[in-house]
Amino acid sequence: MSNFCIMRIKKLHSNSNVGGAISHHLRTRETDNADPELMKNNWFFPNDYPTDQNGKTDKSVNADLQFRKDQQQKAMAMYKKRLPEKVRKNGVRAVEFMMTVSPEVMQRKDFNATKYLNACSNWAREKFGKENVFFIAYHRDETTPHVSLLLTPIDENGKLNARKFFGGRDKMSALQDDFYNSVGKEFGLDRGIKGSKAKHQTIKSYYEKQNQKDQELEKLAEDISQNLPQKKFGQSADSYQQEKEKFIQDKLKPIVKKTIVAEQTDQRLKGLQENFENLVQTKTNCAVAEQTEQIRAEKDNLYNAIWSSKISVRGKNGENITCENGLMQAVKNASEQILNLNGRLDTWRNTSAEELEHIANEYRKYGVDNWEDYEQAKNKKRSRGYGGMSYDD
Repeated sequence: MSNFCIMRIKKLHSNSNVGGAISHHLRTRETDNADPELMKNNWFFPNDYPTDQNGKTDKSVNADLQFRKDQQQKAMAMYKKRLPEKVRKNGVRAVEFMMTVSPEVMQRKDFNATKYLNACSNWAREKFGKENVFFIAYHRDETTPHVSLLLTPIDENGKLNARKFFGGRDKMSALQDDFYNSVGKEFGLDRGIKGSKAKHQTIKSYYEKQNQKDQELEKLAEDISQNLPQKKFGQSADSYQQEKEKFIQDKLKPIVKKTIVAEQTDQRLKGLQENFENLVQTKTNCAVAEQTEQIRAEKDNLYNAIWSSKISVRGKNGENITCENGLMQAVKNASEQILNLNGRLDTWRNTSAEELEHIANEYRKYGVDNWEDYEQAKNKKRSRGYGGMSYDD
């Protein structure tokens, strides 16, 4: 007999994801696995429940669709109020919790379901801050009562930071430990096996007819991953992300519409969407990694051409100029030569007429027409002297 405390979470990346989750939990849209006759036993937060003459909460208003829609608007308003002004496009805006027990636990006479549901929601409020919890539902209209809870993962600095709370396998395992020690143990429940990859077989059996949809999604994911638009040279990361998202959304529209028409339940739709997104993300990451490597190689080649590799460029008059140590080194050398020439020009400008006439006579004497040849000829002649004296002297 299974005797587990159960907690599952799902990250929500958009306002529409959050609105869809609240709509499912408040039953403002058709929910196949919920019994409308038992909806009066549900409890929601936020709420405007009236009280009877004995001061007891009257949950019969749950049957009123408009009442539930009003609560949905309040929950969305609370959620949007908690969001920071700036949110990353692909950031986690909210996290959805589902907390329950193994179905067999409900048969135990010593198990108090109401106290357990209260303990679950109180644990989440204390763990993540009650101000961040904007929606809670106690569902008693399904086979196994459970808590559905939504919160904004805001850290002590007021920023959305899902990574801090839920980033990585170790943190998720530690969170399951904390849930068990703080809630499950008190009710005599067991913690799930660490690292287990077991699936919920009851749900899997219930949706056996949807296996074909899984195959279609896998093919679609393959198609998307192979035909993703390539990042353009110089394109920003945000621009490329938006282009990919639009491409994926356009590909998704037909399959999502077909899935809804095929009488998929909301819970199954969310499960398929999560599996699909993970599959697409995995294949997308591989494609992006390959494109990134190509861009990095192009960057290295360009860097080498500029700074180190031998390269030839065409000059103004059409001649080929060879840059032995890269284009930038050639530019640097040319700049130094220009500065040297400028220095020489300054020297000539400050030379008197008598000095210029003397230099002209020296040029004629050595048979040269430039300063470099003059210096070379003069030094060569001096090197033939004896005892430190040259023939000139």
